[in-house]
Amino acid sequence: MAKVKGLAAIARNFGATIIKNTNRSLLYYFPKTFDSTNKSAFRDVVGCGITMIAASDIINEKLRRRITSSSLQN
Repeated sequence: MAKVKGLAAIARNFGATIIKNTNRSLLYYFPKTFDSTNKSAFRDVVGCGITMIAASDIINEKLRRRITSSSLQN
């Protein structure tokens, strides 16, 4: 769930509209891409993807720490 929330925040920062968040997956689109001549909108799509890939390791590490901490408390 935390990973999806993090990815949703990244998507919104790049102008995406979140359609559905199931806590396991995320469905979103970029409304500005309706204009196929809007190069900036498509740069945002690519930038979003690159940022999500870069953030994935950081998000995964935070989740690992949370899981480890939580299992140590039990």
